[in-house]
Amino acid sequence: MKSQADLDLDRVTQAIDRLPAVPAVVHEINRILASPDASASVVARAVERDQIVTVKLLRLANSAFFGCRGRVGSVAHAVVLMGFNLLRNVVLSCALKSAFGSRGVIGQVDLDRFWNHAFATALVSRRIAELARTDEQDEAFLGGLLHDVGQIVLVTAFGKPYVEVLEGAASEEGLLLYERTSFSMDHPQAGKLLADKWNLPRLVCRAIAEHHEGEHGTRADLPRIVSLGDKVARTVGHGGLCPDIEGFDLTGQELPSGVRLDLAELRSQLDEALNERERGRQPGQASAPR
Repeated sequence: MKSQADLDLDRVTQAIDRLPAVPAVVHEINRILASPDASASVVARAVERDQIVTVKLLRLANSAFFGCRGRVGSVAHAVVLMGFNLLRNVVLSCALKSAFGSRGVIGQVDLDRFWNHAFATALVSRRIAELARTDEQDEAFLGGLLHDVGQIVLVTAFGKPYVEVLEGAASEEGLLLYERTSFSMDHPQAGKLLADKWNLPRLVCRAIAEHHEGEHGTRADLPRIVSLGDKVARTVGHGGLCPDIEGFDLTGQELPSGVRLDLAELRSQLDEALNERERGRQPGQASAPR
């Protein structure tokens, strides 16, 4: 007879199988980038097959967060200015939000809030990695984007009982304890299972699995950076599904050496970037600018 932990793992595995796969546009970009002949024009043509993602990408590329305000008029230009990896990750952030939509039991949670927090965490994590002068800026974005994706896995697997745990937790730490007690695993573990299935880089999988273990110290490793990105995003008003909103003390030893953040400026830039991402074209609207 299977133990309760084994039964819970079976439910999580089945839930992962029911979730959307990585969107086709991202697979196509990955295929192109694996070729030594990859070019901005070829990547651009792959992105442009998805018109909604194209418009969201161009609006984001022209936001203050990416430093290209008013300069990007085409996807090919965005590729040149943003680089292949950052563009791929931004496309993934746009495509995943559309792909997950409201599917079955996932409709019990506020997916807009979830993905807005995910995207804000991705942007802040990349900014911290950049200021810390690490070589893991693209991984920081992807780890930030998917750090809480295990919550979606657990909602899909357990439905309303997990939603009640999520909404009733007094803090992120309390949520982890409730998850382990009630469902035999926490959302970082569930998120890593999904990331493994999606064949994400091992470093990103580790950041997802360990982002709650990187909350102390001043080292600029990836789990620590994603943990900080999560905390800063919540502090400036872009919290996730857990109702806990923690303050962030910039006067302490919270940030890696050399990293300084202006929270007011960061809030403004995040608000703009998130607003631009939401202005994707709906059926019947004009085509993307060229």
